[in-house]
Amino acid sequence: MAEIKMPNINHWEKEIDSVVWRLIKFKKGTSTKLNLGHLNFIEPSGAILLILICNYVFNLTGVKVEITNVKPQVLSYFNRILFFNVISQWAFTNDKISWWQKVHYNQRSLSVVEITLLEQAFDVYNFTQKCQSIIRSWFPESYQKEYCDRAMTVVMEVCSNALDHSGSEAYAMLQKYSRGYGSQIKISVGDMGIGIREHLLKAHRWVGSHDTDFIEKALNGLSGRQNSSGGFGLKRIQEITAKHKGKVLLRSGKGMVEIENGLKKYYFNYSFPGTQYLIELRNHNC
Repeated sequence: MAEIKMPNINHWEKEIDSVVWRLIKFKKGTSTKLNLGHLNFIEPSGAILLILICNYVFNLTGVKVEITNVKPQVLSYFNRILFFNVISQWAFTNDKISWWQKVHYNQRSLSVVEITLLEQAFDVYNFTQKCQSIIRSWFPESYQKEYCDRAMTVVMEVCSNALDHSGSEAYAMLQKYSRGYGSQIKISVGDMGIGIREHLLKAHRWVGSHDTDFIEKALNGLSGRQNSSGGFGLKRIQEITAKHKGKVLLRSGKGMVEIENGLKKYYFNYSFPGTQYLIELRNHNC
C-alpha cells in the first residue's frame, strides 16, 4: 500500500512535482491512498488536477485509488461538483458526511458549474450553452452583457483547445467567486492527452528546447495543425483575460506558463501527461 499526503493541489507550482515523482514509480497492482488531510478547501484547479492524478495512477496500477481523510467541507464540495461520479472508474472514498453538513456546506458552492466530461465537439457545445445560461443568471444586468459574452468566448475556446490537444477527452468546470473588488470566474480544464509539445511537433520541426517554450508559442497563436489553421484560441483568451485584469495558467509536460501582469515560467523536474488550463476573469462592475 502506497500513501501520498497531498499538498495544496489548488496551486500547480513546485510542490506538485514531488507528487509526480512518487507516482511515476508505481507498478501494476500497487494499492494507493491519496490523503487529503491538509486540504481545507478545494478550487476548480485542484479538483481537475485531482481527477487527472487519479486517472494517471489507475492507468499505472490497474487498482482503484482510495481518497482518504477528506474534511467535511471538501467532501461536501466534491458531492456538489459530482466529483466522485466522474472518477468512479478510477477512485473512491469511504469518508462520509451527514445530511445536514451537505446542506450547510453546499450553500457556499451554489455558484458552480459541475465537472463535465468532454469527448466530442457536441459536448463542448452543450457545456458552453449550460455555462452561458448560468453566467447570465449570475450577471443579469444589461451592462454585464459584454463581460458575459467574453466569458463565454473563453469557455468555448479553452474547451475546444483542450479537446483538440487531448485527442480523446477532457474535463471542465467553472465557478464564480465574490471578492472585495467585485467578482471573478475561474474556468479550469484538463486532459490526459499528448500535451502541447507533441501537438506542436506534428506541424513544426523546431519550437524550443523546453516545454515552457512550446506553451508560450501556443499562447502566441502557433498551431499544431498540418495546414497551420487555428491557433488563435489561446491568443484570444489572453486578450480577453488582459482586458479583465485576470490570469492565464497553462501547464503541460515539465513546464507551466503564468500570464498576469507579465509572463512567468515554471520549470518542473518530472513530466505529467496532458495539459491543464486555469483562466481567471475578473469583473469589477459588480
